Amino acid sequence: MSCVEGSAITLICRVNKPVSRAWLADDTGNELDLSAIPSDTTDYRRTMTLNRTERYSVHLVDSEGRTNKLAPEITLTALPDRPPELVLKFPGRDVRASALEEVALEAQAWTTSESPRTVL
Repeated sequence: MSCVEGSAITLICRVNKPVSRAWLADDTGNELDLSAIPSDTTDYRRTMTLNRTERYSVHLVDSEGRTNKLAPEITLTALPDRPPELVLKFPGRDVRASALEEVALEAQAWTTSESPRTVL
């Protein structure tokens, strides 16, 4: 998953049965607990602010102490917050307008992570 640095994100982990503990672990061993969602016994979540790219593995323990054999990995990519690129397409020249005149404009705007979009 990718989002802009500083974005608040919520991860939801849906499992096939209730577990006694669910958590994310990073490469250094730090653990972030996932909280059970009260309305659904098989959904667990964590809300956080993404300030840098992080990689986590998802760990589970059921009521009988069994753990997941293969911990799935999730990578959260933090993209720098950049201003959009903007190109004025129309009128394409200087226009003199009075304070009461309306001037029609057409522009194209995009960020480095998306394709150009025309804005009227």
